[in-house]
Amino acid sequence: MKKESKSVRKDYSKFDPRDLGYYGIFRHPDFSKIDTKRFLKTVGRSVPCEIRMQMSRPRGTVYLLINKKSANDYAFNRIWGHLENLMRMWHEEILPAMKTIETPYEAQEEARLDKISGSWNKDDYEDIESSALLAGAMREGPYTLVFALVCSGFVHVFFSELTGRVLGEMIRCGQPQDSQFGKGIMSQFAKEHGGRDISEYRGYEKFEEMRLLWNFLKHDSADSYEALKKMHKELINDKTRFRPGECAIPFIKWDLGYIDSAASLIRDFIADFCSETLKEEIGHPDWFYSDYFVEKAMDSMNELH
Repeated sequence: MKKESKSVRKDYSKFDPRDLGYYGIFRHPDFSKIDTKRFLKTVGRSVPCEIRMQMSRPRGTVYLLINKKSANDYAFNRIWGHLENLMRMWHEEILPAMKTIETPYEAQEEARLDKISGSWNKDDYEDIESSALLAGAMREGPYTLVFALVCSGFVHVFFSELTGRVLGEMIRCGQPQDSQFGKGIMSQFAKEHGGRDISEYRGYEKFEEMRLLWNFLKHDSADSYEALKKMHKELINDKTRFRPGECAIPFIKWDLGYIDSAASLIRDFIADFCSETLKEEIGHPDWFYSDYFVEKAMDSMNELH
């Protein structure tokens, strides 16, 4: 985060509320100066609490100097922004839809209630329980398959999007246009650009775990199965033996919580890749660009009409 030497604050009473300067925003061709104290005084109510705290931290200067115009000026945002949209879809659309799918337990309870609602006596109890258990057991297979299809589909799209975006940034920085993503290529690229080995980045273990999972889902091969099983046996459903050519999906133990935990750690991995390999000052990419301040000011201006 760049700083400017301490200077006298402007007399804001001379600014028109329809002028960005009124909000402490002063744009120049290559950078912007933000008087964060003035900005928060005028539009602070529309700024999330966490961001207000970040802006308010003591720094010994009046202005922030910002040389990023838009969120997409950060490689991190160009990569993670799309994945964040996928995570939003996961929470707002996919998970709610999953809750509408009948579970084995719900099928069992429905069968039990159907039997009870008819004429019955205590001698029918065993028959009712048997029918309920059978309904639950019959529902187990279809529900497990739907659950696995949803999870595997999301993991595949998520990691494909991730690798595509990372490769795109590598190509922007000189990687040959015809390159394909691979862990070895990414690691070599990091070394060539002065970064640590990617295995030392935060979240690498989860990145590598999902990469192995993704490979198994893509290839359905013995090699990809053994690679995943060797490193992450806890992800393997080994009730039946995998044979090359079979669909990988049923051989993975799926858990809805996996998506969130993996995404959180992989975000750290991407942050380290951008800061160390792409030499990007990430700081606060969710707000440290001039358009963030301008948009908030414009919203306030619109309220004047």
